[in-house]
Amino acid sequence: GSLVVELVSPEDIFLFKAVAGRVDDIEDMFSLMQTGLEFDVVEAELEMQVELLEQELFVTYVNEALTDLTEQHNVTTPLHGPVAEITERVYEELEVLHALDEPKSVADLQQELDWPAADVQEIVRRLEEKDTVAVTDGRVERRSTTI
Repeated sequence: GSLVVELVSPEDIFLFKAVAGRVDDIEDMFSLMQTGLEFDVVEAELEMQVELLEQELFVTYVNEALTDLTEQHNVTTPLHGPVAEITERVYEELEVLHALDEPKSVADLQQELDWPAADVQEIVRRLEEKDTVAVTDGRVERRSTTI
């Protein structure tokens, strides 16, 4: 038979470990950082995975791993900013979805969440783009919980 050897880049391994959440992964991520990772490559792969999966929820796991990395080793990466932004967006969207136990107006959502109207409108717009909510006659209705 023929031997097939496929190599995985350190950048891909870093991302796998950030998502996996196993006990030794943070240590491994720190070790990989010592090899001089190209974080633009990691970020590009992360963006590609978001597109392929058509959801951003898994990015919250990466955020958690990066937070642990900072707490345990006092280091940050160029990924911290973009990943934290996506994570914040995901948590906002999840909070709006959670509030939509029944169809509600944007005004009712805003009052229940106690957020500025512009923020609620923006989040509803993003959820609409993802086909997670539908807005009909001024009422927002949850269609899915996948974001």
